Amino acid sequence: MIEKMDKNSVINILRNNFIRSTKAYSIYLRRKTYYNAKRIYNANEIVYHSLNQLLQYDLTDNELGEIINYQFHLENWFIQFQNKEKKILSIEEEFVFEPFEDNIPFPKNFLEIFDI
Repeated sequence: MIEKMDKNSVINILRNNFIRSTKAYSIYLRRKTYYNAKRIYNANEIVYHSLNQLLQYDLTDNELGEIINYQFHLENWFIQFQNKEKKILSIEEEFVFEPFEDNIPFPKNFLEIFDI
């Protein structure tokens, strides 16, 4: 069962972990290793959990659509990450994968809609 928090608290957790994920991504871009990618993964897991928590609130159709698109985007990313993770031999190994052909892009409107 999902713990009920007030909506602003959930958005704050989401915002802070989005910032964490973005920072981890900038580090990853300098050195695309498994351990740098894992930082992104860890932050994105919390983002995903926060998105699920937002689903308990009354949302506009636009907000709901953006949350679902963001979840789909992360689910695709998690699948690719986990698949690639099974094949690594070293934490310093290069860790890069290509998006699916039908990849759902990051919903850029999400940041604006939720003031992140």
